[in-house]
Amino acid sequence: MKTKMMVSALALVVLAGGVASAGPREESVFAGPFLPVAGSATPNPALSVTFTGSDAAGAYTPVAFRLLFNAESLNAATFAQEIEVTITPPTGAPVVFTPDGFEFVTLTDEGGIFGFTGVLAGVNPIGTWTVSFEEGFDDAPAGADASVSNVRISLFAAEPFTAPLAGTVGPLGASGTTENVVTVRSTTTSASEITWVRIITTEAVTDAGTSYLDVDTEGTAAGAPETLGALQDTFIGLYDGSTSLLLAIDDDSGTGFRSMLTFGNEANPRPAIAPVPPAAAAFARDGFNGPLPAGTHYLAVSTFEPTFNPGYAATGPANRTAVGERVINVRTTMALPAACASRANVAGANQSTTPDATLTADDIIVFLGWYFGATTGAPVAGNPASPANLLADVSGANQNASAPDGSLTADDIIVFLGFYFAGCP
Repeated sequence: MKTKMMVSALALVVLAGGVASAGPREESVFAGPFLPVAGSATPNPALSVTFTGSDAAGAYTPVAFRLLFNAESLNAATFAQEIEVTITPPTGAPVVFTPDGFEFVTLTDEGGIFGFTGVLAGVNPIGTWTVSFEEGFDDAPAGADASVSNVRISLFAAEPFTAPLAGTVGPLGASGTTENVVTVRSTTTSASEITWVRIITTEAVTDAGTSYLDVDTEGTAAGAPETLGALQDTFIGLYDGSTSLLLAIDDDSGTGFRSMLTFGNEANPRPAIAPVPPAAAAFARDGFNGPLPAGTHYLAVSTFEPTFNPGYAATGPANRTAVGERVINVRTTMALPAACASRANVAGANQSTTPDATLTADDIIVFLGWYFGATTGAPVAGNPASPANLLADVSGANQNASAPDGSLTADDIIVFLGFYFAGCP
């Protein structure tokens, strides 16, 4: 049975295997198997690799270090996740982590990709790296709890990546004391579909500050039974917009099988998310994902179990069938942008019909959907009422924007695009 688990997010780390076409440029592979034990006993491997910053294609600029390995429990009473890994870079302090949170006896492509910020900030990647393994918790039976094999140690080079098409939340401004919630809704037509949301922050969320930013999928298939691979069984990953590497991922930290990431000061209290039965309660919103740098970030939302790789290479599962509306919430003390008063501002991120602070292709897509579907409803803010209640009826004859005529013609499209290209007032 699938159970709730919390994924520890070191700065710029992806806990899924595989890489995008960006690399690696230099790599060493150690087949093993190795049998790490508690302490510094002989069986513990200390694997060293020297990187030169050059390969057959010439010199390159490293942007990230990758460590991947497989681990397997040696018997039913031992745990592969008790392995402790120490990464010692050529310069700077060692980084220690464990594959904690996992309740499986076999781990494939464990480890991750670390950018040279956060825990590896200021590291000179050129030189000798050493990766060592030991048993982090010494319990019965004596000896190794798990074997380690197929250890891959590599460097990645800078490569151009194309950012995904995404609706936008933000820019989020200076932090206050009130929680603001922005909700994005996206209807999937394929269970393997990835929903993207761009989140722009103008200030960093730190461990010491009062600001926070949390993202969750609460409201997705609310009240439905918690079923593996169903619509509400989400999996999310947040990418750094400047490096295309992952900042953090999460499976089940939200209510039931829903997902949650939480950034900021752990001591800063936040309202709990009330579960809708039969969902189990969420983990506390306590900043367990750490700080979040200012800038542009891309959130990928999938059904369990996707593959998230560098370069925005997110692939949804091929063996799921559930489709429907995904709900993504951004909860933050950061200030929301002022609304755009343009009459063309009819949509938010991912074609949500709640207008946001910007004019994007989402607005055009929603308007044209109304136009060709002859959709009726209350007029959009700033638009005069249509005699026929047509949402896309924004013009009368001869592009008269002040007198909608109850019909849909080319005049409506011309007037709408005029408002759109005029921008926000």
